[in-house]
Amino acid sequence: MRRLCIANIILPAVFCAACASVPYSKSKTINVGVEEGEGYEVRNPFVEILPGENAVFRIDLEEDYAVTGCSYSRNRIETTKEGCKLTLLAVRYPIIVSLRVSDSSIYIDPNIPSSSSPLSSEPVSPSTSEPSPSSDTSSSSWLEPEGEIVEEPSPDEVPFDKKNTSIKVSKAGPHLRAHAPNGLKYFNYRGYIQTGWNTKADLSGDFIGFGWRYDKSVPALYGQFVPVTNPSLFDFEESKKNCRIVGYHGQEASLVLPRYHNHKPVISIAEGAIVSDEVVSLVLPPNLREVRAGGIVCPNLKQLTFYDNLRVLSGKSFQCPSLENVRLNAVRTPCYSGTFWDTFQDKIDYLAKIQDKKKIVLFSGSSTRYGYFSPQIRDAFPDYEVVNMGVFAYFGIFQQLEIIGTYLKEGDIIVHAPEFDAIEEQFCLKREFDHRFFFCLEGGFGELARMKLTRLSSFFDAFAKFQQLRHGCIGLSYDYFAYQYDDEDNYYEEPIYNEHGDMTLYRPNTDFIGQISQPLLDYSREALFGETDDVVTTLDAFYQEYQNEHGVRIFFTYAPKNVKCLTPNSDFSVRFELDSYLREHLNVPFLGGIEDSMFETRYLYRIDNHLSTEGAELRTTYLNYWLSQVI
Repeated sequence: MRRLCIANIILPAVFCAACASVPYSKSKTINVGVEEGEGYEVRNPFVEILPGENAVFRIDLEEDYAVTGCSYSRNRIETTKEGCKLTLLAVRYPIIVSLRVSDSSIYIDPNIPSSSSPLSSEPVSPSTSEPSPSSDTSSSSWLEPEGEIVEEPSPDEVPFDKKNTSIKVSKAGPHLRAHAPNGLKYFNYRGYIQTGWNTKADLSGDFIGFGWRYDKSVPALYGQFVPVTNPSLFDFEESKKNCRIVGYHGQEASLVLPRYHNHKPVISIAEGAIVSDEVVSLVLPPNLREVRAGGIVCPNLKQLTFYDNLRVLSGKSFQCPSLENVRLNAVRTPCYSGTFWDTFQDKIDYLAKIQDKKKIVLFSGSSTRYGYFSPQIRDAFPDYEVVNMGVFAYFGIFQQLEIIGTYLKEGDIIVHAPEFDAIEEQFCLKREFDHRFFFCLEGGFGELARMKLTRLSSFFDAFAKFQQLRHGCIGLSYDYFAYQYDDEDNYYEEPIYNEHGDMTLYRPNTDFIGQISQPLLDYSREALFGETDDVVTTLDAFYQEYQNEHGVRIFFTYAPKNVKCLTPNSDFSVRFELDSYLREHLNVPFLGGIEDSMFETRYLYRIDNHLSTEGAELRTTYLNYWLSQVI
């Protein structure tokens, strides 16, 4: 999935000579090595493998040091009690890789729950191995072997750390915020389920789930556990190695499903198993794989905590119309880290950093990502910080602005430039949760907890599709920095985005005149919005509601478009009519006119609404002028 960073890989001369003469044979062994460096020592600096095999290294770390990355992008870094295990996946050629290490660390504390736990048959497990995507195979039935838990823990095992002392882990990485560790690797206690971490030992601080991003200034994280509901309130059905819940007959307001029954992992919830009007808060166990249609019917459920091991489900699995808040914990390795989707999380990181300052938020799809140079805007308006939140146009703006709004303050400005080839999404008609938005959230599922799900539909359908798409993919790492990969997944040694979120990769002008890649678009009112005013009035209603709720100002501007990518019908007079119509129905200030968005082909880059570097500089100059008239 990743291309190798040639600048960070050193090839011995003998290897280079071999490369120049003959291709490598799959039957001949190759040498793979790891460079020595400060803060660590490699026990086995070189290993000999067949091409395509994994190369495994054992690394001893000095105190306070942690491995945070590797120049070979397809890697897996695991922290163990003995040190660090580095696995280079499917190596085809002889290489020597370099490591990134850091002395940035944080203490995680077991924060042992009270010993007066309810009776439970749940075993105590150190569970030190993260679930592997390859073992999480599809299963239409909970009884099939494919659905069984790998490496079933022993009921006789004791907690991971007998002395219950804090453990030091790395909080380093390329992102502005750190990733909380996967607690299932560290602490498990009989009768309890760890739902995440807290910034204070008495649990009065901020809650942080597994894999969520958090402020690096936090000095320690403390385990946050909830007691499992008395197992006698559940009915179970067992197979040889697993079991499922088939019934519940309690009246609990806070319901926590058990991880085990008779030392067998609970991996499924049967149809009609959890039906209750009393349940307000529900915690699902981390080993749960499946919820059947109608498995959870809780009309008054407000908050759900679950883990991304859950994969077999649908929108009918959860019949919980009052569900507002979701806490999704990551116990699987990410699949979209380092892709352009992950830039959303990095942009949110910056938004969180400047949330107490006055802000100009540039917002739309990828045309915004390619369309501005924020430092020039910040220089023109020094009282404001600037963040470019453009990622992708084809999922609804509502779900993105739900999250963005939680970081805004009164007086902030949003510049919205909707892309007209995505009217349904960009004009707020689409209120269904889009599965692709999970690609953006995977780098820190904590942003989901900022959304009120009652404002959106199809959450579980979207999550199910997301789980299907990432099933079987190569597990990546949170240490991959999306700002070093372009849309085609090519690696760059230096970041190709700035801290504001602008695409800064040099983009040459197009050397021809005409349509580049997108279908011709009709810029007439009728073609875009139909015969009624419903589309535009829906967007205006959203604008007014959002401004009132957050105390912000929204400005409308047009997304850039290759003038040669319009239909013959979309002449000047038709575009003028469209502009007049929008100004009449959208009760927000306009920045520039529709003709200002019509760019010659030479100012576009590879797509008919992605600006070249010169085009983005030109558009930024326009925007600064327009903003100077209204700020």
